[in-house]
Amino acid sequence: MIYSGLMRKLLLPLFAILATSAQADDLKKIAEEHEAGFKKAILTKNPAWFEKMAAPTYHEIDAKGKKTDRARMMAQMKEMFKASTVKTITTKILKVTPTKTGMIVLTDCRMIGTITFDPKKPSIIDSSMSLQETWVKKGAAWQIVELKTLKDKTLLDGKPFSM
Repeated sequence: MIYSGLMRKLLLPLFAILATSAQADDLKKIAEEHEAGFKKAILTKNPAWFEKMAAPTYHEIDAKGKKTDRARMMAQMKEMFKASTVKTITTKILKVTPTKTGMIVLTDCRMIGTITFDPKKPSIIDSSMSLQETWVKKGAAWQIVELKTLKDKTLLDGKPFSM
């Protein structure tokens, strides 16, 4: 009887740790699926993926702290798709942290492509960013509510550039 009570006291915290670890693994897989969808949407210039994944309250915060709402970001993205082409994109998930309503994902992202300000001479754009994504689960679906740029190093034709 004492042995059973002692085992229960020792095993319950272990099961809690294992359950948390399993949840983190599942969340990492979900985050990887989101990153794959993001990369495909960027490369194929598909704003519908972003419209589907972004919550109604979605917003972005740039590296300088400026907040932009969902409607403005969607409009900017469509303009970006018209003026630029991403040739390569790489992302790396650095950390996935469970929250009460979802998860926070820290990623590094690099995109290289062309952007056309002057139709006669497209420019090379090379952007490296560290991002913090906040995702919530709504029923069976995941939605991103915030994208915060922690660091941004963008070069236009090899020179520092800020949008």
